[in-house]
Amino acid sequence: PIPCVPWQSQTSGQYQRRVHGDDEMELTPHDKPILLNPERVTLPGKSNWEMEMLDGVYSVSQKQPGGGKQVAAIKFWKLEEFLEDLQKIMKISNNGSTRTFCWKRLKLLETRFEMHNMLNDRLERKESRNTLA
Repeated sequence: PIPCVPWQSQTSGQYQRRVHGDDEMELTPHDKPILLNPERVTLPGKSNWEMEMLDGVYSVSQKQPGGGKQVAAIKFWKLEEFLEDLQKIMKISNNGSTRTFCWKRLKLLETRFEMHNMLNDRLERKESRNTLA
């Protein structure tokens, strides 16, 4: 039997063989655990980007070349604005008629997509074979 290895280095195939006691299961390339060698990892050098928390939200900024004021890379909304918008979205999604409309629309789109697949299956396969990998 396969010895029990810690869960960090155990693959799903090893787990299945250990649980079911099946030693004759076919090995796949995915059964080999990936071991990370920390000596081979190179970390990037120090950059001019900084991260700080402002009003409960992390802000990413970049230092100016002359040592001047930092420029925010992305301006985030405040947490209160986000929660208000989230509450509006939740109210809309919990509305029964809106939910029914969305479900019917999704079913219509799913049917149209299945029809597209049936009509164009041969062309799609031909096109995918002709693409360079």
